[in-house]
Amino acid sequence: MGADFECKEYQESKYRWDLVSDLYEGEDVIKKAGRKYIPALGGQENAEYISYVNRGSFFNAYSRTIQGLVGFIFRKPMEIDVNDKVKELLPTIMSTGQSFKELCKAVTLLVMKKGRVGLLVDSYADKTPYIALYEPESIINWKVEFVDGEEQLTLLVLRENVDKQSNDEFSDEKQVQYRIFRLEGDVVSVEVAVRTDKGFLSEPRIYPKIKGKSLKKIMFNIIGSEENTMKVNKPPFLDLAFVNLAHWRLSVDYAHGLHFCALPTPWAAGFDLDADLSVGPVKAWISNNIGASCGYMEFTGQGLGAIKDAKKSLEDNMAILGSRVIEQNRSRVETAEAARIRQSGESGALTAIVENISEGLTVTIKRYTEWVGNADDSTYVKMNTDFIDTSVSPQEITALLAALQSGSMSLDTFLYNLKMGEILPPGREVEDEKLLIEAEGVKSFNGSVPFSNNPKKINSGGNNPLGNNLPMNGMGKGNKSGAIIEDSEED
Repeated sequence: MGADFECKEYQESKYRWDLVSDLYEGEDVIKKAGRKYIPALGGQENAEYISYVNRGSFFNAYSRTIQGLVGFIFRKPMEIDVNDKVKELLPTIMSTGQSFKELCKAVTLLVMKKGRVGLLVDSYADKTPYIALYEPESIINWKVEFVDGEEQLTLLVLRENVDKQSNDEFSDEKQVQYRIFRLEGDVVSVEVAVRTDKGFLSEPRIYPKIKGKSLKKIMFNIIGSEENTMKVNKPPFLDLAFVNLAHWRLSVDYAHGLHFCALPTPWAAGFDLDADLSVGPVKAWISNNIGASCGYMEFTGQGLGAIKDAKKSLEDNMAILGSRVIEQNRSRVETAEAARIRQSGESGALTAIVENISEGLTVTIKRYTEWVGNADDSTYVKMNTDFIDTSVSPQEITALLAALQSGSMSLDTFLYNLKMGEILPPGREVEDEKLLIEAEGVKSFNGSVPFSNNPKKINSGGNNPLGNNLPMNGMGKGNKSGAIIEDSEED
């Protein structure tokens, strides 16, 4: 065995990653895959098979579902707490020069697609460290052992495609190399190997250091859909992928059947063999045979109808498996509250995945912070888990205003409901909104200013963005000056 050896768990998972990658890429990739996903019909020549496959139309439910769910996750900004030095490095933190935000999106997409992604914190010759992302196909071999009661990587092999050295400046030829990490006792070593005609050629091992001290652990961690360990998690929507593949096969058969059966075909009997029987608006078929007849052959069987029904059934299944991202309008009437409860339950699995991603990104950024030299236990990354649009309806806003105006609801509760209903701008808290209203001198219809510590009543007037007749509260004393006046301690 050499550096290119693929461990058993990797080999068992490779087909899944290939399948979901092809499905995500879409119709052109699926059709090029040919017999990998669509077996040939009996007796088909190659040209016939290509036409057979090309007639099908690929309904990409898998890609649409993944994109929709990632959109749910990033519909609100993530939270990140790092020290100032790390914050300055976030815009170009990846090995490719991309930002931390772009890293988070790439990680999320890969976990949703394939169930796994690897992140490596590394540095070039003691320069500014970087974070490199590795897709699951690039993580080909690993070993894990318990070291001082903690599970640690003792061997890691990453397959990389790098530019091949060439005298031709226009060449874009790539070569495969293997980056090998070992935990030798309590020190990490790194080796790069390339396969040649004479076997593997390796560069001398190096021993990375942080602040002059050798690394004690391999700075690589896995983010998975179920757990953040080296154990391979299956793609979270693998079941959807298999149903999508079955739908593709039915689509090809259905289009093939339509091609041969759907168009009416003329037929004639009792005519001379050399008679001109071309079809057209000014043509007449004439025969001396009194029993001559003609007509059209049309498909009347139930086979294509059964395939069509089966396709529709699979589409319904994909809607369910895809967390209803691609589902058509529901056939029954459902209250808004019932829909929210149902959607909240369905988002539970997605929440677990996102929490795994948050935890994995936090581990990575903490290791990066350690490498920079400013370790901080308060560092964290938190992805959005509010996937459902909870916007307040106009009817609900009217009811809230009525409750506020009648004095049965406080202003704090009113603004809290606007925040939860996503009426307030993203990132704005209730206290921020109160301060803005006070700063702008907003007055209620009864003339009170609600947000000073002990507000006085002022003259009414001015524009009120919450409604011309909206009372903020009913407390305060009169004052004719039109200014905000604070009561003294005695008051």
